Amino acid sequence: MNGSPPPDSAPPPDSPAPRETPSTPAVESDAARIRPLLCAIFFLSGAAALVFETLWFRAAGLALGNSVWASAVILSSFMAGLGLGNGLAIRFRRFLTRPLHRYAQIEVAVAVTGVVIVVVLPSLNALLAPILRPLLDTTLLLNSVRLGIAFLWMAIPATAMGLTLPILVRALHRPSDAFGDTLGVLYGWNTLGAVAGALLGELWLIGAVGVYGAAAGAAAMNIAAAAGAIVLSRRVGEVEAPAESTTPPTPISPRAWRRIAAAGLAGAILLSLEVVWFRFLQLFFPGTTFTFAIMLAVVLAGIGAGGIVASWILRVRADASRFLAAAALLAGLVSIAVYFGFDTVVADRSEARPMEQGAHSILLSIALMLPTSLLSGLLFSWIGHVTFAEIQDETRSAGWLTMANTFGAMLGPPIAGFILLPYLGMEASFFLLASGYLPIALLVSDPEQWD
Repeated sequence: MNGSPPPDSAPPPDSPAPRETPSTPAVESDAARIRPLLCAIFFLSGAAALVFETLWFRAAGLALGNSVWASAVILSSFMAGLGLGNGLAIRFRRFLTRPLHRYAQIEVAVAVTGVVIVVVLPSLNALLAPILRPLLDTTLLLNSVRLGIAFLWMAIPATAMGLTLPILVRALHRPSDAFGDTLGVLYGWNTLGAVAGALLGELWLIGAVGVYGAAAGAAAMNIAAAAGAIVLSRRVGEVEAPAESTTPPTPISPRAWRRIAAAGLAGAILLSLEVVWFRFLQLFFPGTTFTFAIMLAVVLAGIGAGGIVASWILRVRADASRFLAAAALLAGLVSIAVYFGFDTVVADRSEARPMEQGAHSILLSIALMLPTSLLSGLLFSWIGHVTFAEIQDETRSAGWLTMANTFGAMLGPPIAGFILLPYLGMEASFFLLASGYLPIALLVSDPEQWD
């Protein structure tokens, strides 16, 4: 995106400048040793999060009914909590001097609050009867209060989950590393863990041990992740990260804000596309629990794989983020191309047996969703890489980036479900959302021409 700098000039904006933090071979060696273990721990955390989310949807269905509005509020509260957690990581980063210990405490908090919601939420109406009884004659107000309370309850563990990525980025990143490499590998493995959790919870765990047993299993995964972080910190002798200065942080530059905005727009587009994809595939298969679990798993797998691929590319070629704008444009073109080429993978399965229909639903989901989802995971990691080049702080960079991406993702489903599809229809929604990758490319390209 930028030309080569003249001799003795500062590094280009998309290449992280050397940081002031001292680094020793021993510290770098510790980072190399803990990297695969932290990825395994974060994989486990992602699996637990999606098992809990599946259980919360079931519990909310008992308390609130299975209406579209109830589901939308529950999903929005989950995303809002994640975004709030990212914001708290930015605000209180000076307290993250021992990030692995803080991470372990947060995982325990997720385990406890996650189980409490599964146990208590189905009894919400009975518990709140004294408060709700005077509202029985005003249905709108009654439902608003119930939805609002459920929103706040589920936002508590979701907020704790939102703290985890910025904290682990702080624990793993070293001055000699490409920030996008660190962000991408953690984000990728956590998302692949979410794939495992979505499939594990819906297709086996709940049926095998019941709702409460599945909640206990998810909590056990959180506790195992916490224990792993504690053991890891003691084994490598976790060194306290430098405390943040009490002076106000350096203001974020307009270039960095544009990149943060690009991350938010990317999150909104992908989650909007996900809703449109789900609706589109319902033309070919019924919207059963199995079908939706497969669709969700494909999207998450694509995002996670994209993060890991972006991390690997940055390790091989440090200036790979110069192709960020091209990757954004490619995501839009791929979305359109897959839609128009979809008839090549669609066959008449009206007479197929259930097992054949299940296999075909997996094939169609992969063909429709995987390419754009993979590019979305790559975009997130590379946008993080170039954002860190501006901010030069792991926690602030990861926090702002994930907060923007999460709040964008929170807005995506209601925009697609309640505005785009009803008023524009499916095909126009595809085109509009695919064209949204063009402003992303503009936000991340040739930044010096904007200043």
